[in-house]
Amino acid sequence: MENNETKIGTWDNMDTGERKPKVEFELNKPEIVTIECEEPREIPWEDSAFYVFDVTHNGEDKCISTSAWTLMRGLKAISPRKGKTLTIVKELLNGRQSYKVTEGAVIPEEKVE
Repeated sequence: MENNETKIGTWDNMDTGERKPKVEFELNKPEIVTIECEEPREIPWEDSAFYVFDVTHNGEDKCISTSAWTLMRGLKAISPRKGKTLTIVKELLNGRQSYKVTEGAVIPEEKVE
């Protein structure tokens, strides 16, 4: 017998089959994005969840899909988010990946030696 009961949160988590390209983060390379949503979509995954933020990146409609604590904390600290331009840099700190989120389009100056 099929269970057709709708659970709380179904609308927000419903998979429509649409897949936006993801913003790919390389170490120490700043990526500038403009947030196109006020809140992320929470996607349950196994025993945890990940979050999807709709963004514009290099003039394209993309998304940031993450469960990285430092990235989520950096995005959460900036509120309201929708319409804001952010610079996100993936770094390696003490052997672990970490993300730095800065409001505005911030390109770090290159070091000249």
